This record gives sequence, C-alpha cells and structure tokens, in this order.
Amino acid sequence: MLHPRAAVFLSVESAGSQHSSGPGCLRDSAGRFQAEHRPLPFCIPLRIMVSSEKKKGEGTRIRLRRDGPPHGRRPLQTHDHDPGALCRMGSINGEEECAMLSIAVVDDEPAFSDALCRMIRQFAAKENLEVEITCFQDGIDIADEFRSRWDIIFLDIQMEHLDGLAAARRIRACDSEVILIFVTTMAQYAINGYEVDAFDYILKPLSYPQFEIRMTKAVREVEKKRAHSYVYLKKYSDVVKVSTDDILYIEVAGHTLRYVTTGETYERRATIGDAEKELAGLPFARCSLSFLVNLKRIDRVSGDTVVVGPHPLPISRNRKKEFLQAFSDFLEAGF
Repeated sequence: MLHPRAAVFLSVESAGSQHSSGPGCLRDSAGRFQAEHRPLPFCIPLRIMVSSEKKKGEGTRIRLRRDGPPHGRRPLQTHDHDPGALCRMGSINGEEECAMLSIAVVDDEPAFSDALCRMIRQFAAKENLEVEITCFQDGIDIADEFRSRWDIIFLDIQMEHLDGLAAARRIRACDSEVILIFVTTMAQYAINGYEVDAFDYILKPLSYPQFEIRMTKAVREVEKKRAHSYVYLKKYSDVVKVSTDDILYIEVAGHTLRYVTTGETYERRATIGDAEKELAGLPFARCSLSFLVNLKRIDRVSGDTVVVGPHPLPISRNRKKEFLQAFSDFLEAGF
C-alpha cells in the first residue's frame, strides 16, 4: 500500500491500460521511489507525477506532461531560482522554449480540489500544455514562507485558518506577477479582489465551460508575462520575483549590488560584471563604473548626467561614448 507521504510517478499509455512505473522524478524523504497505478479520464500518451511529500509551505504536487517535446519543440529547460538568477520564458503555445505551467490550487474542500485538478488536466491535454499542480488545504499553507514559483493560483475565498483574500495579500507582498483567480460560492465575495489585483474569479459549483474561458484567458496572460525576463532577488528573508522591466538601475556598493526598481530596492552580493552577464541581450548599459542602467527607463540625458525615473546618475568620461551609442541603438531599434 502506498504511504500517504510517498512520491508517485505514473506512465500512462491510455485510459484503463496497464500502467508501468517510469524513472523516479520525485522520491520520498528517504530517497525511495514508489509508484501507484491509477487511470486517467482521457486517452493520450501522458506522464503524471504526484507528490504528497508535505513540507512547510508546500502541498500535494501533480505534474502532467507528454512523453517528449510535443510538435518538435525543444525539451523543457529548468531554471535555478536562486536570488539573482535570470529566467527567460518563451511562449507556451509558440515554437520557442516551452516552460512548464506551474499552478497552485488552494481549497479546503477535497472534492472541489479534485474536480478543479481534473479540469486543469483536461485543459492541459486539449491545449498540449505541460502543467504542474500543487494543492493546499488552507490559505496559511501557501502563504506561510511563500516562494515565487507559480504562474497561476486558484484561491478559495472562505477557508478556516486564513481566507483567500488574506492569503492573497501575503502572496502579493512577495510576488506581483502571479495570476490570482478566486473561487467562491457567491460573486460578491470576490468584489474585494481588486485589492490584490486578482485576475478573475470562478463560481462554485464548477462547470468546465466556465473554467475553460477563465483558464484560456489566464494562460494568455502567462504568455504575455513570459515574453519578459525577470530576476529573483532577496528582500530580508523573502525571495521576490522582479521583472527586469521594473529595474531602473543597478548600483555597486562595495561587494554588494543594489537593484533599484520602480517599487523597492534589493541587495545582492555579486559583481556588476555578474549582472551584465545575466542581463546580456536585454537593454541595459553601463553609464559609469558603478551604474548599470535600464535603457527603457531613461527619462533624459543631459551632458554628463542620465536621469532614470527620479534618479540623476553620472555618466563617466570613459563610458560616455559607449553608453550613448548603446542608447542610440536602443532608440533606433524601436523599443
């Protein structure tokens, strides 16, 4: 019998067929691989990965993917989510690099969570998407020690320990990009969703047509967000996902880099050369030895000064020609 905290990997050839275990992508805490046979309600070659390994801030994970890169796309490439790691994502439905869609379901009703997970898997099969689903039983489970790793979060509004709106506020403090979709029995409960920039809401009981409309919109929004790059930066004990578009400039302060953004300032122990390498190909240029500027955020260049937002920064004599050329190329490219 499968231990309730064991990791599960299933290779499913078709609904109702004999299932054979594949290589262990997830293992239990002792490193042991365990498998369980379970049919799926559709007949396509799929792999499903389920993890009930429960750690603080984590929930049950379900991963669904096809047995190879679909339609000739390149295999999934993973990214290190350490602070400062740069992530560039291609279109979900395009021909570029295809990244897995990471989804969290937060609801204290197991029957509803199961139904929603089935609909997500059905949608993923239809749209040829790779998805990973993580299930939580209460808002506090996802909000406590939250990590920016999900593209879409479905949040029940009414939960026992921490309701969906309160959980969303804590999530937004760490991640301004994740798509939040509230699920509720009554539409008026979702009215305050604007406070946390909720993307949409779904009414219980669920119907697939209703879900499909919301999910299609959400996936399109993820595609738009993934057209941009972002970095993971540390703020006190939190690691926060920050769009590179929101960075105004990066400043050297001793052995530390200061990332000054439109909202917050983050610090990271690294060199400015490290930042230049990570942001290569994006519109950033050095105006001096100590400053790396986001060319998208320049408001004015006047003599030996470049104004980025409310910040006047010096342009050094040695860097001036190269910096102005980079800015001119940026403008000519029509960004």
